[in-house]
Amino acid sequence: MKRVIKNPHVRQLNMRLLLDSYIEMKEARNLSKDTIRNIKLSVNKWLNYLEASEYDLDPSKLDSKYIYSFSKHYLGEELRPTSLNHYLRDIRTFVYWMADEGYCQRFKIDLVKEQEAIVDTYTDEEMELLLAKPHLNATYGEWRTWAVINWMYATGNRASTVCNIKLEDLNFTKQEIRITKTKTNKAYIIPMSTALRNVIQEFVEQWRAEVFT
Repeated sequence: MKRVIKNPHVRQLNMRLLLDSYIEMKEARNLSKDTIRNIKLSVNKWLNYLEASEYDLDPSKLDSKYIYSFSKHYLGEELRPTSLNHYLRDIRTFVYWMADEGYCQRFKIDLVKEQEAIVDTYTDEEMELLLAKPHLNATYGEWRTWAVINWMYATGNRASTVCNIKLEDLNFTKQEIRITKTKTNKAYIIPMSTALRNVIQEFVEQWRAEVFT
């Protein structure tokens, strides 16, 4: 990989080029594809705004107004504080990396204040409906949805983690689940409740009977 010359006064050096180098560094550290995709989305949203607002993308010009202007523009119009802070966390990490590499001056980047909200939860009756077993003549999609809902209810796993579970990750005898796909790239084993074991076994027996033959 060709090394970028670390001279913030070179006019052709801009934050889009530095983002490419930053992403390459993250990929070399084996961050998950989802994490890298989110970083690209966040930082590119910021850079697109800066360009549209005619800010200079020369990193040596970077200061706090580049951040505050972005926050003020999107706050309350397109993004809620929670969503805006999601972008700001990725942008802040990128800016701090540029500062550590000597491309810009370091300055503090604060998140916007969020109003704590009470999260609506399902009632017992709604949960009973969600967890209810499909009829025997239900479609594969209905059975799969039933199994996934029961899985997430029992484990709290992220959707990306659930999508990467394989049959060989399940130990029905020991009632254990091997988790290999996580946001932090750390593998671990979690217990499988009896209720979840029964759900997964019934789903597999319904659609993959050869597994238990």
